[in-house]
Amino acid sequence: MKTLYKISQYSGWVLLLFMVLYFVTGYGRLWNAMDPVLAKTIHEKILPIPTIIAIVAHISFRLKIIFSRKNEPPHHNELSLREEK
Repeated sequence: MKTLYKISQYSGWVLLLFMVLYFVTGYGRLWNAMDPVLAKTIHEKILPIPTIIAIVAHISFRLKIIFSRKNEPPHHNELSLREEK
């Protein structure tokens, strides 16, 4: 359980990095702030698959906790990253 928690945390940081790269390359393509061919290659060919993997890794732990609960009332902070006791 602790390993899944750590994977969720680290993949969140990786996902943040990928989102920043998406914004930078999108801005670079739109306003020619960087080489348009390089920006298009990074934006369309390099980033999508790692981003999808990071999203799945980031949400899988919390979804496992949410869907494994039976007969418990829902909590208002269902998607928080606090570790379950």
